[in-house]
Amino acid sequence: MACGAAVIGANTTSLPEVVGLDEAMFDPLSVPDITAKMSQVLGDDVFRAKLREHGLKQAKKFSWDESAMRAIAAFEQCVVVQSLKPC
Repeated sequence: MACGAAVIGANTTSLPEVVGLDEAMFDPLSVPDITAKMSQVLGDDVFRAKLREHGLKQAKKFSWDESAMRAIAAFEQCVVVQSLKPC
């Protein structure tokens, strides 16, 4: 997404949050659904352009710096909680 590629994904696990566009999702257990979504992205120039534009914006919501800061905050919270427990 960050490179401007049109991205589609399964509508399960964390992929809907990452992709962030219902129209780009498909049922991973349905071959016809996957086939239809792949055909749509390959054959519909307007849809493909929408995916690319959305992907560039969506990718900016995710960064290694932000992930690291969240992880550090969680670790620090664990340390604070552990230090409050009696020995």
